Amino acid sequence: ETPVALGLAALNGAGTMTLSSADALLSVGSGSFTGRIEGAGALTKTGSGTLLLSGSNSFSGPVSVELGTLQLDGGAALADTARISVAAPAQLTLLAGESVAQLSGSGRVQLDNGSRIALGSDGSDSRFDGVIAGSGSLAKQGSGTLILTGANSYTG
Repeated sequence: ETPVALGLAALNGAGTMTLSSADALLSVGSGSFTGRIEGAGALTKTGSGTLLLSGSNSFSGPVSVELGTLQLDGGAALADTARISVAAPAQLTLLAGESVAQLSGSGRVQLDNGSRIALGSDGSDSRFDGVIAGSGSLAKQGSGTLILTGANSYTG
């Protein structure tokens, strides 16, 4: 099956986007999307801008933050089964609590507004070599191993 890729400079507004197969890839540079992303596909944050996701999303593919900032708000911006990779110098910012299966990469995770990131919801192992900072907290869930190697400074 041929991969289906959709590249958007910006994703704004509401509504529902369906990533119908595991080969589907949505690449976005910036925007503010309050709608729902569902299906089996993947999301890649590209470009130097900020993409805010605040809807209740259920897509099951991996999430890659390659450049810029991916902001998550609302507590259900990613599925609990999400596997997130944050490359340096990119940033993942939580504005509300999120529970995800896995975190990897060497970028930055910013925990704002006292948010909490819970890792390992499905028992997956995680190794994050970047920095986790901000006023929020981190919780390890499940039976997997969590390895943090960065100079973390989160205070929650």
